[in-house]
Order: sequence, then C-alpha cells, then structure tokens
Amino acid sequence: MKTYLLNKNVLSLLGIYLLVSIVPLFLSHSFALSYSFYNYATIQILIFGILFCLKEEKRNIFLLSPSFIAVSYINLNFLFGSIVFKQGLVFDYVLIPYQSWENYGLVIGYFNLINFAIIASFFLSRQIKFFSRFKLICDFKKYSNGVLILIGLTIVLAFSYFDLSLDFLGGDGDFSIIPKTLGILIIIVCFSRFPSLTKRLIGYLIIIAFFSAISWENKRNSIFLLLPILLLESRNFKVKLNLKKVALLSFSILLLLQLILAMSIFRGYGGYKPKSFLEANGYVFDYIQSKEFIPAFMNNLEISYTYFHSNNAIQTILKDPEKITYGETLIKPFFIFIPRRMVSFKPRSIIHHYTVTVSSNYRSKGGSWPISFQSEMFWNFHFFGIFVGFLFFIILNSVYLNIRSLIVDGDIINFIPLLYFYQTTLVLFRGSGLDMFTVFIILATVFSVFIKLTTKILLNKG
Repeated sequence: MKTYLLNKNVLSLLGIYLLVSIVPLFLSHSFALSYSFYNYATIQILIFGILFCLKEEKRNIFLLSPSFIAVSYINLNFLFGSIVFKQGLVFDYVLIPYQSWENYGLVIGYFNLINFAIIASFFLSRQIKFFSRFKLICDFKKYSNGVLILIGLTIVLAFSYFDLSLDFLGGDGDFSIIPKTLGILIIIVCFSRFPSLTKRLIGYLIIIAFFSAISWENKRNSIFLLLPILLLESRNFKVKLNLKKVALLSFSILLLLQLILAMSIFRGYGGYKPKSFLEANGYVFDYIQSKEFIPAFMNNLEISYTYFHSNNAIQTILKDPEKITYGETLIKPFFIFIPRRMVSFKPRSIIHHYTVTVSSNYRSKGGSWPISFQSEMFWNFHFFGIFVGFLFFIILNSVYLNIRSLIVDGDIINFIPLLYFYQTTLVLFRGSGLDMFTVFIILATVFSVFIKLTTKILLNKG
C-alpha cells in the first residue's frame, strides 16, 4: 500500500481553504451573489497552490486525480457562471429562475465544504494492487501494436454502422458509443507506446479527429478522450510552468475551443446548416461575431447549464427539505437491470427527481436536466452529503491510483475498462447520476470481455 502524506505547506493551504470555505455561510444573499466569483477564484488558486507544493511525481498524480478534476470542474464552471449570470449574459429560460434564488451564501458554503472534503480525500486514499491479480481471458501484451490497432479499428467500424439499443433492459438511447470508445482507447494505448513524442501527438490528433467525425452528434465523447491521453502521457512529463509549456497549453486550449465550436455549428448552432464538419470550421469566426455568441457559447461549454442546475438543485432542497431522498439515488444501481414492472418500489435516478421537480411536463416528454455529483449528495443527505461524498472519493481515488500503477507497469492494455472508468468519471462529475455511471462501467466491462473472447478465438492466443 502507498499513501500520499501531507507536508506542512499543503496542510497550511488546506487550513486556509477550510477557513475560506465557511465565510459564505455568514453572508447575505445579495452580497453572496456578488462575492461568488471571488470565492471560487480564491479557492481554485488555493488548489493550484496545493498542487505546486507537492513534489514532482505527486504533483502529476494529484493533477489528474478524480479529486482535482471534480473540484476544478465545478470551481471553474461556477467562476465563469457567476460572471455571466450576474451580467445577464445567458438565455432567459435560466436567467429568470436564477433571479428568484434565496440564501445563496448557504449554497456557496455547501459547495466549498464538499469540495474541500473531496480534495482532502485524495491525501487519505491508498494504492492497493488488486486488478493485476485477475486471470486474463486474453493477454493483449502478447500482440504487436499493429495487431492491436487493427483490433481497435475493427471494433470502432463494426459499431459505427448500427445503433445498439438496450430497451429490453430498460436502457434508453444508443449504447454503441461504449464499444467504439473501448476500441479507440486500445488504439490510444498503442500510440502511447511510441518512443517519439511527435509520433504520439500526431497519432492522438488523428484519432481524436477520426472519433469526432464518427461521433459528431456528441462532442463530449471526443473531448473526454483527452483525459486518458493525459493520464498515459503523465509518465513522460512533469508539471512545471515555463514559457514553452504555457504557449503549448494556450495553443491546445484554442485548438480545443475551435473543435468545440465547429462541432456545435455542425450540430445546428448559429443556423449555418453546414454539409460537413470541415465546412463547419469555416463558420467559426462568423459565429464568434454574432450577438447570441456569448449565451450560446456558455451553453456550448455547458457553463451556464452546469452553474444553473447544480445550484438550483441545492436551492430546491433548501426551500423544500421534504424532497430529500435519503440515499435513494445511490442504491438505484443495484436495481438497474430489474424492470420497473417487476419491482414497483424501484428507486428513481437523481436526474428524474430533479427534472420532474423543476418541470414535470418536460420530464414527461423524455427531457432531463443533470446536476453535479455534489448536488446529488445534497439532494440525498442535505449537508451530511459532505461526508458521503468524502467516502465516495476515497474509493474513486483508490481505483485511480491502481490505474496509474497498471500504466507504470505496462499492464493497462489488458485493463481497458479501467481507462474507460477513468474517462467516464467526467460524465459522473458533470451530472449523469451514479446509476448511469454504473451502467456505463458494467457495459464497458461486458464488451471488453466479449472483445477479448473473440480475439482469443480468432487469433488463438492466450
């Protein structure tokens, strides 16, 4: 086992973080709305301070941990969200209910405290090597990069020509994206083995562009691939600030924004009706100059969406505590594959509870509004959700540390579902609900077993 002990500087910053976290609890509603930006900016600076107080290896590990990503995702969304909402630079359908919020100091205080608990959980998590003890169905380490890339491409192309429906299990939508992502992850792991950084980067860009082209209807799938790529590459880089890295990071962010905007235009934003993804790129500059750009861009990045619904969920429970579900949404994964007609008391998801509360009419039409993991904890346990969230992230961080160990040992190619698990934590953080997160992981594991069995039969290697 390996633990990540705190040094004095980190302890001091955590102490300041805790003190800053409770300040909003004593603020009036109107002042808290104005203070919100400074609150999340200060806390994110403290988190970056903690990051750079760690030694180089631990710095890399903390940077890509579920704790750092989950808290930074919320902080940055809320930081920018607080600005655009305060300035009225969002669409009316979220601005009008935002103006009826109350007791915002309590809301900020809750998010501060649960995020503090999530950050603290990283330093109490342990690395336990248990995945490497599993008997392999088929050892992918015995195959060359060329064979594995061919396997990955075959999987992606095979599931690109039909929708994979799981209606008979109560699933809704097309689940073919899961095996396609597994195929892409196999290819990405192969690219990560290339000794040349240039070849690796070219390979990653090609595979992301390819995946964007075949899954343009959901831009998140392509963007989320950056997370496992960064994790695999973290063996090769150290988190240090210098002019070259700042320039490279800035270029990467601009490239990512270009990709997001082009995919959004291709999906219909701006009304340009491009015939191809390449054509959509040509409308980006014109789109940026349009009057509706800022509200639409906030939607593109899900900033206004995340800020409003995650905060609004807390507002809802504060106004009506009787809606607290006392863990119902957390036990729903145990009932996932049981039809509701067989179990009348089958728990509901957090997405259902929140959406039907805000608009039962919208929910009856199949609509849904996800809320953040932190908000789900509050909906279940009020302020006690802080402690449940802390325990949950102990588990997430422990799995993450095991994934890093498998990468360092060169064994991750045999545990692709774990890379998918790591990537899919982003879906959980942005608001899929624990039930959908569990469904994705179960299905990814089943597909992975099927892929390995098929490979073993066809190629006859153990």
